[in-house]
Amino acid sequence: VYYTRGKTENRRIGPWLIEFVHQEEQVMGLRGEIASLIVLGLSSIGPDNIKPWMIARIRSILEDSGDRDNLIDNKRLVPPWMREIIEEILA
Repeated sequence: VYYTRGKTENRRIGPWLIEFVHQEEQVMGLRGEIASLIVLGLSSIGPDNIKPWMIARIRSILEDSGDRDNLIDNKRLVPPWMREIIEEILA
């Protein structure tokens, strides 16, 4: 899977099927590998489906990654509902 500013589509390149998934401009500007994946994951799960155990698990992954500062920086690019979740993760 590759994230792109273009349209979502699948392309066969040789024996591989490559999936290109559209992402908003602001998502493409996220910093940090783990911090970016956290934002993309939260976006995929949605605000009504985030469980306390997920926040705890994300928090432990973030601590192990050393990507905390990037997640703090990325907070300015996400919707308000996600900022609240990120604040819980960073607490």
